[in-house]
Amino acid sequence: MSKVCIIIPVYNGKKYLPELLESLKKQNYPQEDCEIIAVDDFSSDDSSTYIKQNFPEIKLVQNKKNEGFPLANNTGIKIALEENSEYIVLLNQDTVVNPDWLGELVKAAESDKKIAAVQPLILFWDDKNKINSSGNKMHFLGFGISQDFNLDAKDKPKEIKEIFYASGAAVLFRAEVLREVGFLDKNLFYMEDLDLGWRLRLHGYKIVNAPESIIYHKYSFTRNKNKYYFLEFGRLFNLLKNYELITLVILLPLLFFEELAMTAYAFLKGWGNLKIKSYKDLFSNLNNLLEARKKLQEARKISDKEICKFILGEFNTRYEDFSNPILKLVNPFLSLYWKILCGSLI
Repeated sequence: MSKVCIIIPVYNGKKYLPELLESLKKQNYPQEDCEIIAVDDFSSDDSSTYIKQNFPEIKLVQNKKNEGFPLANNTGIKIALEENSEYIVLLNQDTVVNPDWLGELVKAAESDKKIAAVQPLILFWDDKNKINSSGNKMHFLGFGISQDFNLDAKDKPKEIKEIFYASGAAVLFRAEVLREVGFLDKNLFYMEDLDLGWRLRLHGYKIVNAPESIIYHKYSFTRNKNKYYFLEFGRLFNLLKNYELITLVILLPLLFFEELAMTAYAFLKGWGNLKIKSYKDLFSNLNNLLEARKKLQEARKISDKEICKFILGEFNTRYEDFSNPILKLVNPFLSLYWKILCGSLI
């Protein structure tokens, strides 16, 4: 069997760890071929002590300060690569896995060498008949969207299919590809999974779901003001970093009006100061942005035109963030704009 390393970033996750780690002990994948690394990101709830006392077989890394989700994962990725793992799995602390979940992920990855990442079918923990994510897409304005969000699990995809990017809650990567394209972007606090998926695609790789690999997510919809700030910063950072210049030029008029509307909405909801902060921080990180953009654009193998089909022109109004009735009215216009934009790309 292929050697797999599962990386679990832990932050004050003691309440989640018992069910997750017990479910991993019951998985069918051979123990000798599967290593688990828990990266404790300076928790204050004795998460590390719990792991040491109850799961001594897990390799535990304890950060001396809170570095955030992307860097905690990157710490584990570096260790996994040093140990020559063939596949690397990023797994959230608030998940529970089915026994055959990992084998199905590896099976899907080994069906095609161009597959760089595989996402399981993620169901809600508190409603196991509903889909949390079967794979994510991106709206052309940079918003990440779970396309099958809240659909009945009986309507899940029947076969492996391509997705734009995999949810950071649970995803398997081909290790050699991470060596090539890099890890999670250290400049981001959210939207890092969308960015990495976008990079993989621009390097010519496929990303797929594996519907027979099932996990459960203790998902809760929370959007505090600070989270909106990180989402907005990450969205704009990704757009400016990953699109070709011609795409940005064509997109600029609509993006300008979208940002005006987004800023007005932010002030209406009480976090306008954080929206303005996202602009300021984007400007202060301009050198990092330009450096990351230059590196990616020089390495890309796929044009924007080739991946247009994986990017949405409409918002999925079943998703909580996009349930505003106004979006239903503007969706036809946005869809038409995106079709024209894609048709004008070389």
